[in-house]
Amino acid sequence: MGRPSSALKVRLFGEFSLENRYDSFSRKRQKSMQVSLLMAYLIAYRGNEVSKGKLIQVLWPADESDNPEGALRNLVYRARELMKSFFPDGTACILSKRNAYYWNPAIVCEVDAEEFEACHRRITTTRE
Repeated sequence: MGRPSSALKVRLFGEFSLENRYDSFSRKRQKSMQVSLLMAYLIAYRGNEVSKGKLIQVLWPADESDNPEGALRNLVYRARELMKSFFPDGTACILSKRNAYYWNPAIVCEVDAEEFEACHRRITTTRE
């Protein structure tokens, strides 16, 4: 049984990667680790709006940017461009609202870390 075409398989353990029936992405394909970090963070906290300030703090913890707001805007643009090939219907992965960004809740994600946590919960519940 295959995944729906819109499902995005996300690997957070080991090397970060994304895959669906249209495209795949691994950290090796990306020159900058920042795009991977941005997408991983937004996916891990999907369902939540993440403030621009929080993203800047996570992505540039040591004030490594002279213009962090501009750097974040550019990074989001690059991530959106990268994800276009995953959703030929034009579905946007990263959305914005007020002073925050968030992962599109309409995108079904299969995240390895969440599958691991669910398995762990089942095992510990079964033991009790």
